[in-house]
Amino acid sequence: GQHSERADNTLKERSKLRRSAPHSEGAGHTLKERATLGRSARDADGARDSTDEALLRVALDEMETHPDVSAAGEAIRYLYRLSCNVAESPEELRFRRLRVDNRAYVNHALGVRGGALAMEALGWRVSEDGSACVLSASRGVGESTLRTLQDRIKALVAKLAARQAARETDS
Repeated sequence: GQHSERADNTLKERSKLRRSAPHSEGAGHTLKERATLGRSARDADGARDSTDEALLRVALDEMETHPDVSAAGEAIRYLYRLSCNVAESPEELRFRRLRVDNRAYVNHALGVRGGALAMEALGWRVSEDGSACVLSASRGVGESTLRTLQDRIKALVAKLAARQAARETDS
């Protein structure tokens, strides 16, 4: 419904843009707008979002059962930030490699139940030498994945707010 309508509008805008400025796709738009235009079109044909959506949902369900809801929320936000970086700058190699001793990776991806599975669903793999977690150039992140992660963040924020409200009512 609403999402496909938005994608159709984005594709129409992109088509207009291409006709009006054939020399440079995305001319006159900010980098973020250009990234969004390009990403939406790739999503339409499914070429760039290589996330295993079913596995990601299982992993996120598992993350939500982590005893510390706040830590689970931070971990999902971390996955979202990683995914946004890759989606907005797919050619940027620094967004596709994480040292295995990176504190954020250790705390968020490995320190929360389901985090490692979520990384796997997104396409991240440990390098052959074991020093890094990498996302190969053939893997991409699209709107569907970003929306899934955003929805889970919102759900956890709501859960935390409800718990806080219940605590305040009890005291």
